[in-house]
Amino acid sequence: MKIDEVSLKQAQNALRAIPGGYNRVIKRATGRAIDQAFTKYKRAISRATTLKPTVAGRAMTKKKSKYGASLLADPVRAPLGMFEAKQIKLNKTTRRKIRRGVASRLGGLGVRYRIGRLQKMIESGFIAKMVGKKGGGGGDLHTTSAQRRAEWEAEGLTPAQVRKKSHRGIYRRVGLSRLPLSEPLGPSIWQIIVHTPGMSQKIPKQVSIDFNKLVNDQMGVELRRWAG
Repeated sequence: MKIDEVSLKQAQNALRAIPGGYNRVIKRATGRAIDQAFTKYKRAISRATTLKPTVAGRAMTKKKSKYGASLLADPVRAPLGMFEAKQIKLNKTTRRKIRRGVASRLGGLGVRYRIGRLQKMIESGFIAKMVGKKGGGGGDLHTTSAQRRAEWEAEGLTPAQVRKKSHRGIYRRVGLSRLPLSEPLGPSIWQIIVHTPGMSQKIPKQVSIDFNKLVNDQMGVELRRWAG
């Protein structure tokens, strides 16, 4: 974020008679600017992919302190099930989608997903809600969700805390047996921000403009309180 140092110097001079006034203005302006950046990134990520803004928001972290604020994006690759994924049946001979209501002994499973304009197919894949670390696969994919849930409950985690460790993913069986599974992963939120043209430049530029406006607005608030 680019800051207009001349405007900050003017604000500091204008508030020099108010004890702590300048620090309060900067703290409030910075906090509001980070909130606006958070909203802008959520919406931009949703437009660039098929993620919902709320899902994108959960992969970002706002940090505010007495001296500043920051916005962090999760570098861990996201499960493909978070994107626009749909379970479909495939004809093993033609590899085409089987019409709904048409049973076939040659049928198999597949998952179609889309990230932005890119649409792909994972053959022999299925969608499931797996208990595991979010964004890092299904935890230990050699064990069942029930086994992992029992282990966490034995450690004292509440059912709500266990549910937070679950995520919707796309899985494939590695062999003929039920386990282990493999989970293809998509890009991380950090990768989406960096590699989407213009996102990592346009939003910081707009936030810089918003921040300078917020400083002026909060200066007015502080001066009115002091005068009153």
